[in-house]
Amino acid sequence: ACASRARAGAMTSRAMAQILDKIGSADKDFRYMAVSDLLSELSKASGLEASVERKVATAVMERLDDASGDVSALAVKCLGPLVRTGSDTTATSIAKGLCEGLVSGKEQRSDACAIALKTVLTELPAGKPGAAPKAMLAPLCTAVADSGLGANALIECLDVLQALLERFGAGMERELESTRGALMPLLDASRAPVRKRAAGCIAVLAAHLPPAALAEIVGDALRDLAPGSAAAAAGTRVLLVGAIVRAVGSRFGAHLAEALPALAACARSSGEGTEEDELRESALLSIEAMVHRCPTQAAALGKEALCVALEMIKYDPNYDDDGADDMSEDGDEGDEEDDEYEDDYDSDDEDTSWKARRASARCAAAVFASLPQVVAGKDDFHDASERLIGRFRDREEVVRLQVFEAYGALLACAGKGNDLAAEVPALVKVLSRQMRETKPKEIKARVGAFSLLAAVSRAAPGALAEHVGVLLEGTAGALAEQDGPAAALEVKVEALGFAEALLRSHAAADVQPHLGVLMAPLCSAAGERYYKVSAAALACLAEALKAMRAEGASPPTGDLAACMPGVADVVAARMAAADQDLEVKERAINAASVLVGVLGDLPAARAGDMLEALLQKLGNEVTRLAAVRAITRVAESPLAIDLSAVSGRAAAALSPLVRQADHAVRAAALQALIALAAAAAGAPPAEAIAEAVEESAALIVADDLNLAAAALRLCVTALKAAPAVSPSVVGKALKPALELARSPLLQGAALRALQAFFAALATVNAPEASFDALHSQLMAAARAAVTAAAGSGGAAAA
Repeated sequence: ACASRARAGAMTSRAMAQILDKIGSADKDFRYMAVSDLLSELSKASGLEASVERKVATAVMERLDDASGDVSALAVKCLGPLVRTGSDTTATSIAKGLCEGLVSGKEQRSDACAIALKTVLTELPAGKPGAAPKAMLAPLCTAVADSGLGANALIECLDVLQALLERFGAGMERELESTRGALMPLLDASRAPVRKRAAGCIAVLAAHLPPAALAEIVGDALRDLAPGSAAAAAGTRVLLVGAIVRAVGSRFGAHLAEALPALAACARSSGEGTEEDELRESALLSIEAMVHRCPTQAAALGKEALCVALEMIKYDPNYDDDGADDMSEDGDEGDEEDDEYEDDYDSDDEDTSWKARRASARCAAAVFASLPQVVAGKDDFHDASERLIGRFRDREEVVRLQVFEAYGALLACAGKGNDLAAEVPALVKVLSRQMRETKPKEIKARVGAFSLLAAVSRAAPGALAEHVGVLLEGTAGALAEQDGPAAALEVKVEALGFAEALLRSHAAADVQPHLGVLMAPLCSAAGERYYKVSAAALACLAEALKAMRAEGASPPTGDLAACMPGVADVVAARMAAADQDLEVKERAINAASVLVGVLGDLPAARAGDMLEALLQKLGNEVTRLAAVRAITRVAESPLAIDLSAVSGRAAAALSPLVRQADHAVRAAALQALIALAAAAAGAPPAEAIAEAVEESAALIVADDLNLAAAALRLCVTALKAAPAVSPSVVGKALKPALELARSPLLQGAALRALQAFFAALATVNAPEASFDALHSQLMAAARAAVTAAAGSGGAAAA
């Protein structure tokens, strides 16, 4: 092995010598190929001889200045494996050379060295910093403190310094104070990018500072936020505070009482202009970070955080919002008010006030998610809801989307003491209009509106009952639109998701009168080519079929009855299609089972065709699990569907599945066999049931009590439905059942199923399983279990 490694090292050295001869060629193509070969060799090599390593490092550093950008870029890539496999001495030498090149004043070399330094930092082993990281820190600090350094080079230095501190700052405690001294003056630099990067570096630095030093940095930043400070200077300090919060997390909690009011004052600043808007945005985002990262310490200040967020969410100096949030009682008046809204603001391409409103919505969402107790009171919840709903019509789409998200977070707070149903009228009034928007620029907002309505349906089942007609009409309109841009398809997907949630969470009596308007667009959507639309439509169609006929109700009439042939046609077409997404196949199988289970007594449901299609899907491994569950659903239908045409074949196909390796398939197959055996009409013949019992008997073991309980229930159901199968039960299931009775693990559902098994077997009174015979065998099993327990106890004592 040593000889082999020696030969490999010699070969690498020879290859490197040949490459180094070509790497200085005058022909740039030769240089490119040489550097490419060098990269390949370095990637394969586990290390180089010291002399060769020094020569390679020198050659690579020289190629960073190559006139060809492609050669220079490849040279940068060579530094990664060279540093990773090389010695500390080589890594330190490279680091020093790159730092010198970074501040050389040559743009190309400076850019290449900046990229190279970041590459080197990612390749150096994490943990305690070696000589190379420490060799970078001093020249970088000197560079950023140099007032004569160009702005671009300074920005690159700060980027590299931040990367260095993020990776190795924890092991450089002694050097951090001098680094901090070099960075603090840059917070007042004339260029915003420099100030921003300096704040980022200080924040990373703060994560490794002791509490006293951290308090000093935070105190200095907050003092510079005093009233009258310039917007640019205040914005940098706010940015710094927010970055520190994200970097140090809960350690910032000790400073919240002082920091949050100061940031709230910045957010409420009365100045106008881009810098002031950015100051408000930074302040609100910093408050959001405080709430997220320090929820325990922020609990006492939660109301203040929410107050400033809800106050600034209306900030729009270019629009006279006098009364804008008031809700008119008449829908037409609301539309006119919205038209006036479009006219009442000053359209200014330079307007950046939306940034503050978007940040306010984010801040409010953070409070709802991290401090739900702030809106635990009924009045607080209502006030927050009313203010957010008032911004659903914000003129900027990005703000509306963020407000929708904030309201979604508020929904999670609905519960004790908060009546979400009281907010529904105002909510529906605004969102129903948003649903009907057809302008291309409104697509994302429409998606957000449907998503929020779905969240309302799930959060408060039944709350939308009085508005089902309006909402389903808007949904049908969205589904009926011609396909436009790809984003428009997302509107259909979200609309279908909302319709499914609405139908699932509301009583059939509330939904059924309005279903007619939805069925035709729903069937059309189920036939669309885009798989997400068709899958969502089939899932929604299944819920619509359930709503057509509640359990025990009479069949649908009128328009709903008239649409049945169309529903059956689209489901049958989807069941027959082979070249479609798996999700669509599974949703089609589910829709077919619901169609038969709910409306299978109607000729228009084509129950026979659907059952044959479901039976066919059992033979396909991809759709097998969905088909097994579908057959279970049909067999358990209260309509007592006649299954005689397929039950025998279904049982024969399901019986082998109980021995499959897939646990989910085994459990589903057992449940399906139980449902088929108990079917009120057309149960499988006794021979098929006996085969199922014999296959499932092997599952009556203590290793998996859930499957054992299901197998025992199958035996019980078989004995009740077809007593003739008792020989199979006695011959195959009785012995493992007696073994299971001895298990110390027996409990719960498995124990109850075992009791029912012996009761059913005694009731049949088979010659081999009479009451006396079963009693004798159970007592023998009990005595054997006691003896075994005593034996194991004695052995343990000995």
